Amino acid sequence: MAVAFDDFALMATIGDVFTPGECDRIVETGQRMEAVAGGVNDPKAAAGQNPVRDAVVRGLPWNADYGWIYERLLHHAAAYNQKSLGFELEGAETAQLLSYGPGQHYDWHVDIGTSDLASRKLSLLLPLSDPADYDGGELELFFSDRPTPATRNRGSLIVFPSFVLHRVRAISRGRRFSLALWLRGAQRFR
Repeated sequence: MAVAFDDFALMATIGDVFTPGECDRIVETGQRMEAVAGGVNDPKAAAGQNPVRDAVVRGLPWNADYGWIYERLLHHAAAYNQKSLGFELEGAETAQLLSYGPGQHYDWHVDIGTSDLASRKLSLLLPLSDPADYDGGELELFFSDRPTPATRNRGSLIVFPSFVLHRVRAISRGRRFSLALWLRGAQRFR
C-alpha cells in the first residue's frame, strides 16, 4: 500500500486499497441495487439533461454483502484523518456506486452544504474501472488556483476534506465506475 499526500495533505492517494478483482466484485454486486438518476439541483431532470450532475447512482447498504468495503475504507480514511487533519468524525453515509457513460459528468462542486450535507467532513472516492475502459471522466480537485487531476488507478483511494472544490469531467468513451463515501462529524465546519 502506497500513500501520497498532496497539496499540504489536503488530498491523500492511498494505492492498492482494493485489488482489480475486488473492484470488479464491487461493481458486479452493486449493479444489483436499484439505480437512480444522480442529478442535483434538479434531480428529476431526464438523463442527459442535468447541467450539474449526470450519473447513475446505486446505494450500497452497510450490511453483510458490503460491510467489508466500509471497514476497509474507514480504516484508511481514519489513518489519513489522524495523521493530517484531526477532524472529529462520528459516522458514514451510505456509499454510492457511481456510473458515468458518454457525456455524463459532475460539474465543479463541494460535498458540504446545508441540512443533511452540513456535517460532512471527509470525501472518499474509489476508482473501480480500468482506465483503459474509458476516456474522459477525470476527477479533478481545485488546489492552488488550478485543477489537479487525481489518480485514475483502480482500487486506489482518494481522500480529501469535503469542502474541497472538485469535478468529474465528461466521459467521451466507455463507462467509468467509482465508489463515493462521506464521513460526518457532530459539528459542522465554521
